[in-house]
Amino acid sequence: MRRAIAVFCALFLCAPAASAAAEPITFAVSEGAESVASVSELVDRYEGLSKRIGAALKRPVSLLPTTRIPVMQQALADGKADLAWIWPANVTADAMANHGYTLVASAEGQFYSAFVVSKSSALKSVKDLEGKRVMHPPAGGVIYRLGAAELRDQGVHAVMNEQRLQEVIIFSVENGFTDAGLVNPRQAAKFKQAGGRILHETRKFPYWALIASKKISPQEVEALTKLMLSINAAPWGKDIRTSLQVQSFVAPDPKGYLDLKAWTEK
Repeated sequence: MRRAIAVFCALFLCAPAASAAAEPITFAVSEGAESVASVSELVDRYEGLSKRIGAALKRPVSLLPTTRIPVMQQALADGKADLAWIWPANVTADAMANHGYTLVASAEGQFYSAFVVSKSSALKSVKDLEGKRVMHPPAGGVIYRLGAAELRDQGVHAVMNEQRLQEVIIFSVENGFTDAGLVNPRQAAKFKQAGGRILHETRKFPYWALIASKKISPQEVEALTKLMLSINAAPWGKDIRTSLQVQSFVAPDPKGYLDLKAWTEK
């Protein structure tokens, strides 16, 4: 399976970019480092949206999902992705700020990082994390970056320990292997329902996004925005929303993504 993914990702990076209206649109998809879906599962999940995009633009669409964030980042930097659906908001922000991508639509909701502690923890506020152990996902990811920026603004110096899986972070918090954990909103909500406690939430920013490269014309971007918003109420839209794990889509507002980039890179 690893070899198959590696070959797929290599093809992704080497795929020729669309340069004419008759050529296919390359639609890249990434659900972030925490996703457990395989490439084939991602293909199944995004096939419905891919077909709708092709019909709206009257162009064939080549769907290219990847399970590796660095592959997506490289594709965006090289202009290999004509369209991209991205979960990590910092990757979206970087593509918009540095590689000329345009925001088409966002998933409804807010993204942030949450500091969680066990129900028996004596910690009362984020200030109490001074000198304490905080376990977090990989340092290059948006969850860590938001948490680190929050600690910086709060003037708190914690002992940061990296752990790849958020499920392990939650387990470590529950069993006293760390004083606090840094996780995404969905993990925090599940942890709270199970009896844990959310100590503090960072600033909030926009959620997952669909972005378009410069090779997608302004008229096509407008058509895509109209398509994404129509998914909210169309009879056929429910299946797409369920597949993408989205309640609804909202009109593009790039400011929040650019604010995220500015705040985390101070």
